[in-house]
Amino acid sequence: EVTWSAYTAAIGDRRIMTATHLLYECVAVTTDAPDVGAAKAVPTWVVVSYTNRYRMFDQVNSSQSTHAAPVVVEITSPKGFNSAAIFNATGVTSVRYQVHTATGALSYDKTVDAIDNSEVLDYWEYFNLPVVQRYKFFVNDMPKSAGAKLTVTVNGSAAVSVGTLVIGSSLTLGVACYGTSFDYINLSRVDENDFGDITVTKRRKYKLMDYNVSVEKSKLDFVINQISKLVDKPCVWAGTSDTDDATVVYGYHIKYQQNIDAP
Repeated sequence: EVTWSAYTAAIGDRRIMTATHLLYECVAVTTDAPDVGAAKAVPTWVVVSYTNRYRMFDQVNSSQSTHAAPVVVEITSPKGFNSAAIFNATGVTSVRYQVHTATGALSYDKTVDAIDNSEVLDYWEYFNLPVVQRYKFFVNDMPKSAGAKLTVTVNGSAAVSVGTLVIGSSLTLGVACYGTSFDYINLSRVDENDFGDITVTKRRKYKLMDYNVSVEKSKLDFVINQISKLVDKPCVWAGTSDTDDATVVYGYHIKYQQNIDAP
């Protein structure tokens, strides 16, 4: 990535601006600064994406921040936090979460391994089965304190990529029950010509969760009010607090329906 400095830009040139954390592409020969050109009625620059450093915070899971390992991110929160998650990670061997209090004391230190060994039951499988890598890393047991600093260290053997890094305070809405399910949606397009040849156009894929949750009747208003505040905000949703829980997803709330089955 090349940082913008005043010059005559040619069509196709790409520059970043540290003030906006955005990557721009020139669409007309111009001396305009990228942010100025992008705001014009007939733009001379267009926004391509966030800069590499900020893609993990752009709330778009498909875009990734990529850098030689290790990637270290430090975030200080005046209100505190107790949860963190990484999604769409590639090339990762482990993720380490460390929390320091406002006074600098280490209060939490946990490393999540990137190798999924859930199918490895003996030594033969350990040496012969293919290595399966996790792409998400979720922790939900951090001590919460005002002014705490979170240090996330993403380790790998070469370059690593992180799609989304989210931190925040978790909120229990109810008890996830049997019957919780998910759909794996593939938006790729499959076309067949007159001779039966298949052409696949790769597009995005995503997981749609349907949580079956038991909620105490006295908490119904509370749950509805909390969910109504999150309609337009991407959040991390989890059925349990387990790091390798298959129900952990990052996205938008679509619908909430509650059946009251008792007085």
